Amino acid sequence: LRGDPADRTRRARLRVLILARAFAAGLEPGDLRMIGRVSPTLGAAYASEDRAGLARLRLLWLYRPRRLWQRVGSATTVFDLARYPKLAENYLKERPDLLLFQASGGSDEVAPILICEEGVVYRDVVITDPGTTIHVRARNLVKGGGYELTVGDRVFKFREDPTLLARRLRGWTLFLFLEFLPRARLLTRRRSEHGERLLSQKASTCPECGKTFLGLTGEIGLATLPIDSVEVE
Repeated sequence: LRGDPADRTRRARLRVLILARAFAAGLEPGDLRMIGRVSPTLGAAYASEDRAGLARLRLLWLYRPRRLWQRVGSATTVFDLARYPKLAENYLKERPDLLLFQASGGSDEVAPILICEEGVVYRDVVITDPGTTIHVRARNLVKGGGYELTVGDRVFKFREDPTLLARRLRGWTLFLFLEFLPRARLLTRRRSEHGERLLSQKASTCPECGKTFLGLTGEIGLATLPIDSVEVE
């Protein structure tokens, strides 16, 4: 997503809205990848070349009905956030890879936690390793009292005990890297009958060999494959 920042942010939101409609219709990442190749303009609108991103957003969509992240904490999905233009653009401006948003809980000291494709974001820190050190310690009264939250090599100072925040950061980091991202990789090539029917409307038959193919602008046509022949990673 390049170009003017404001336009880039709007495009990030549009992508989420398009994919929400696609997933609601039963389309899978493999379908969307192929649709993007057949219709490049449409594919560009939802970044059809981003296989990993499509799979991660698809898994998030599948998690929505039962809110399978709830054991870590209450959070809003980027799909729900995208329905509110101003609010969505505030966060997508900096993090177009946003997946989940956990509000600060009303505290002036605590910032929201953003669970993104790259990692767990708190203020200007991005946690990209589940082994990152996250701990809290009380500060000496001589130094003004309060507490320090250490995240990797960054230290944040608080008046109130941030133990709950530390627990949330650890929980989201483990959820993202040990559960969510590995599961998302399994969906990368998944296709559906809905996608097959949609693509069949764009298919042509070779007059010489009789095989069915999808025409690609400026490229050799793509042979259509039955769904069960496509490997799920």
